Amino acid sequence: MLTLYYLMLILINLALVSYLVRWLINYAQYKAMEREFKRYRNEWVRTLNKL
Repeated sequence: MLTLYYLMLILINLALVSYLVRWLINYAQYKAMEREFKRYRNEWVRTLNKL
């Protein structure tokens, strides 16, 4: 009976860890995209100012 309890705990921990890893990957991708967007926006503003 105790082994089943530990198995459930391990499964719950695995689910939580995988969710956390997925969230971290998504957050990193979002931050990278935001940085790219800011860079492109700055270039665009500079070209507009040259006109």
